[in-house]
Amino acid sequence: MDTFLESGDFSGKAMVPFATSGGSAMPPAERHLREQYPAFTWKAGQLVTPRTAGAWAQSALGR
Repeated sequence: MDTFLESGDFSGKAMVPFATSGGSAMPPAERHLREQYPAFTWKAGQLVTPRTAGAWAQSALGR
């Protein structure tokens, strides 16, 4: 993840963190990303499941 974020040009883009594993804790992961990459524009993250992924993606994209 860090390599991907460090190698791309994300200026002007909103970053939306998400996890697909119930074993992932979003608050610590989100905190880490915001601290490591403060210049990025971060939106609230979400733990998504197969049942919620479609609706969440549409919402995150503002559709």
